[in-house]
Amino acid sequence: MKQYVTDCEGPLSLNDNALEMTAAFIPNGEDFFIKLSRYDDYLADIVKKPGYKAGDTLRLLIPFFKAFGITADMMDEFSRGHVVLVPGAADALRHIQTLMKAFIISTSYRPYIKALCETIGFPIGNTFCTSIDIDGYSLGSEQAAWLRTVKEEIDALPSYDLPVAGDGMADLTPEARAVVNRFDSLFWEEMTGTQAGALLSVVDPVGGVGKARALLTSLERTGATISDVIYAGDSITDIQALEAVKQGGGLAVSFNGNRYAIAAADLAVYGEDATILGLIADAFAAGGKDGVKVLLRDMSINIMNEIKLRGAHFISSANREMIVKESETVRRSIRGAAGEVG
Repeated sequence: MKQYVTDCEGPLSLNDNALEMTAAFIPNGEDFFIKLSRYDDYLADIVKKPGYKAGDTLRLLIPFFKAFGITADMMDEFSRGHVVLVPGAADALRHIQTLMKAFIISTSYRPYIKALCETIGFPIGNTFCTSIDIDGYSLGSEQAAWLRTVKEEIDALPSYDLPVAGDGMADLTPEARAVVNRFDSLFWEEMTGTQAGALLSVVDPVGGVGKARALLTSLERTGATISDVIYAGDSITDIQALEAVKQGGGLAVSFNGNRYAIAAADLAVYGEDATILGLIADAFAAGGKDGVKVLLRDMSINIMNEIKLRGAHFISSANREMIVKESETVRRSIRGAAGEVG
């Protein structure tokens, strides 16, 4: 029994819902989110902070969501009004569901996943995502005012990038060190013992190892084995799930992925349309990985142009650098700011 598992933001939608909500409800929110997301990448990938996993940006945001008055109704309404699908994604997923069981495993907050499922007609029971009850959490007015002041301090700090490889603070640029030091002090010192600090533990984002655990739970439901799985992901939050599928003999696919996803995947595909994912599922259902290799070998330029596919390659050490460059270019061109974060 074959099984299809997909991330949401990237393979299915063009959104980064958390980034977009932050930009909509918090002043200068896009820049703030990008700084925070890169800090998440630093903790998860560079220093590998114990107890921290990729995607925990979504818990670091909660004190600021409360400080700026974001409510459950605001999250629900915004999510329902801002689902932007990758062209071809809904049709591809509907087709895949005729071939095999399908699941969505996403770091996104549940209001967005619910809105997406309503939009494409996907069963919410076949999803794993980050649960949140923001109205159930408290933050006093003094703490809220303090966080709003801290947010202004962070706004004044420079934008920054992370090194492609590094293992600590010494590998960062001066700009990156300034921001990382401020976040380190804020989250792990100043918030300790405060209401704001307590809010850091009220959600458990489904990212990193959380996605790998959700993948195993989905297999328990269906009785499939990991060698039966196609997993489609695109970011740092998918690394562990992609690696588990690759090592288990399934097919780990990076769809418009960044360098993190490409390093963990078997196959990289990138383009403006998700139709290719349905074709890959057809080939995998009929012939496994070898079937997918035949599909890509025989795919003509005309077909690639028709489905707006820019590239599709099984990944090797010889072609990885080229794939990262091309895939990240497509990722940024179709997703804008969402394509810039890990």
